[in-house]
Amino acid sequence: MFVNGRKILKLLNNFAPFEHAQTWDNVGFIIGNEDLEVDRVLVALEINDAVVDEAIEESCDLIVVHHPLIFKAMAKITANDPIGRLVLKLIKHDIKVIAAHTNLDATQGGLNDYLVELLGAETIKVVPEEDPSSILRIAELPFAMDINRFADYAKKKLEANGVRVVKAHDDEITRFAVCTGAGMDFVKLALEHNCTTLLTGDVKYHEAMDAISLGMNVIDAGHFDTENIYMERLTQKLKLMSMDQDYEVNFLVSKALKNPFEYV
Repeated sequence: MFVNGRKILKLLNNFAPFEHAQTWDNVGFIIGNEDLEVDRVLVALEINDAVVDEAIEESCDLIVVHHPLIFKAMAKITANDPIGRLVLKLIKHDIKVIAAHTNLDATQGGLNDYLVELLGAETIKVVPEEDPSSILRIAELPFAMDINRFADYAKKKLEANGVRVVKAHDDEITRFAVCTGAGMDFVKLALEHNCTTLLTGDVKYHEAMDAISLGMNVIDAGHFDTENIYMERLTQKLKLMSMDQDYEVNFLVSKALKNPFEYV
């Protein structure tokens, strides 16, 4: 069956409605003509030169990406700008782009639920409960552990090279909050739900100091390591949804993107 970008967009919308993205986000069809045929789709956390080269080498005509390549309005698109250069490269090779970002964070079975599942825990609450765009998850572990053991446990489950720990207390942990990527904006919300440990990434110095003053333990497992883990799951999800529609399209998970941080 003929498949175009519009049909892939609909598949994603059925799973993770774009209207549930945060208001500041830029999701949906970002680059290209959504009516043109799609045969091969690359799924990636974000787009850089290595990912675009991978798409070209694999003859992919669409990239489904988590981090939108374009966040803010661009007055100019030129080769002198890093994003502009990538946009021009994508257009030159007729590679379309769909971004599923905070809508994929929020949806049931999306990034945050998957991270909870990976840790062998159970999501007990999505907060705020009345908001379909809610990203924060409150979860419970099957057994208690202290912050150091939990951090080591998370590191192994994520297959991360390292994690950072902000220690505010030594209480045994069963309940914890999860926000993949960068979730320090949700510290107070987690505390409102009797949760004093947060697993997230991208923790800044002053955010860490504020967390300690509020009595919040934080495990910073990194932006890349808390999100790239989901790309294989998303690829498989798209394959199954396409098969249900008898779509003749191939999905590949990107292997080109690497964590920009090294631990020494």
